[in-house]
Amino acid sequence: MTGQTVTQPHEFEAYLKYPHYGLGPYMLLAKAIVGRFDGYAEFETEIDGERWEIQCNYSKTGIAPRPSDNVQGDALYSWDITCTGEGRRKFSPLIEPRFEDMRHRESGEELGFGKRWWKRFGTEGVDVELKASNVDPEEVPKLLHGVVDAVATHAGLSMNSRYFTDEPSPAHSRITAYERYVRVRRSMASKLLASGTMMQAMHLLADEKGTKVEYKADNEDVVGYMHRLWVGPKSAKKLIPSHRYGFQFKHYHPKHVHSDPEEPLYHPKVGILINQQRNGGEPIVWRDLEAAEREIEETLLNFLDWGGVPTEPDPTTYIEDDHFRPAAREETVAMYDDPTPQIEAEQEHLLVTSLREMTDADVDVLDQLLADGGGQHYEEIAEETEHSVSTIYRALRRLGSVLENDNGVVSFSSRKFHDELKAIIESTEHHVKNAADRAAKILGMDARQAASSAFQLWLNKYGAEVTVNDGGSVETVRIDTMLSKLKFTNNPRIQDVLAEARKAWNKSGYDVIDLVGAEVVAKIDGERETGVFSALAG
Repeated sequence: MTGQTVTQPHEFEAYLKYPHYGLGPYMLLAKAIVGRFDGYAEFETEIDGERWEIQCNYSKTGIAPRPSDNVQGDALYSWDITCTGEGRRKFSPLIEPRFEDMRHRESGEELGFGKRWWKRFGTEGVDVELKASNVDPEEVPKLLHGVVDAVATHAGLSMNSRYFTDEPSPAHSRITAYERYVRVRRSMASKLLASGTMMQAMHLLADEKGTKVEYKADNEDVVGYMHRLWVGPKSAKKLIPSHRYGFQFKHYHPKHVHSDPEEPLYHPKVGILINQQRNGGEPIVWRDLEAAEREIEETLLNFLDWGGVPTEPDPTTYIEDDHFRPAAREETVAMYDDPTPQIEAEQEHLLVTSLREMTDADVDVLDQLLADGGGQHYEEIAEETEHSVSTIYRALRRLGSVLENDNGVVSFSSRKFHDELKAIIESTEHHVKNAADRAAKILGMDARQAASSAFQLWLNKYGAEVTVNDGGSVETVRIDTMLSKLKFTNNPRIQDVLAEARKAWNKSGYDVIDLVGAEVVAKIDGERETGVFSALAG
């Protein structure tokens, strides 16, 4: 099979606003659930050819009834409808009324969410809190219509055929959780675990100031029982710059792990979840649902690709279950080069550049922080190193790439910087130039490259590596970024990339003749190619 695999919706939670029909749907359900069912009903029905078990119940809200409302008691009710479809599909709407001047049933104070509703819509309506599983968001309006109609029909009532035929309010309805998944053969999915792309992404993103990332692993019942990588919005942009949502990347088994490899549930789900909690409290607005779904699928398929899991819907990789059926998708999603090598290269460049610019006072500052483990006030550092506070300030400015200052408390920006600087400083007996050379060696660079900032930036940008012979000429250039020979593609042109390399090499003060004869190894239009720099550069 060719092409990219489809993905399957799983968890879905939303707050949907329907100002289109007034209180009609709410009053219809009141007649059914209270008037005909006496508060509870349980029945089976068929909706669009699928069998559903439906339970109807109610609960008391904090909303006081209006004088015109024909209800007993001091509160209006919400209608709880729990629906279970085929293959453990879940669809559970909770429906409440919305109207002008809503008041709390005990205090009598005006309810804030009622004020916001009326300001937005200026009309009566209903609010639907929805929890669903294995339901595609595109099904929501039609399924909500079918469920309410089934309740009315079971109660011997007729429903207005327009109810819930419209989309919910696109600007004010919000999605608080949305997950899509694939089921991956257990032996293949193991590539994504602690030794693979999840752990690598966590370590590298954790080293980036301003990012938020967390990784949890549970192997109690089986390796990979539940592995979760949480990535905040800023961190998500480090992985795929065009994305806006933070997410959770999940590798997980059901509560009771299956032991028969022939059963679909023996093999884990791998999914991407966007939820409000991981986005600074910001939900997905309904009108942005399509864009959010694209991000989910791009993130999922790219993570699989970065981890060495094929994205083609091959049965040797993907396992069919009650809902997920591997098949080639109609529209492909964008694929990106694994960003973790470039993130690491950027950090390495910062380290080498900082070391090249260090003074003896800078080394003393690092020594003191390393001896104490980091996290010291600058006045304490000044006292321990016997340098003036102004000297410490200047050192902190020079070391700003590897240190951070939080209200006077100085610490390393990342554990990576702490560990590698410790090895460098200790091994060179505080000799600054040797420290930079040692850094270059540790980071797998030639010392000449480490000093050449313009060329090093080019290396970082394209995830490239070079080897240099004793005479100073470049022997090989290996480029990991996907390139193309064509102009109109999403990938950079090999000619432009090598022209940029030549310019950066020259800007760093080196003779271009030392570069043009180098062997270039790169992935061009999907194929690994080898050629001479001067020929490929055009």
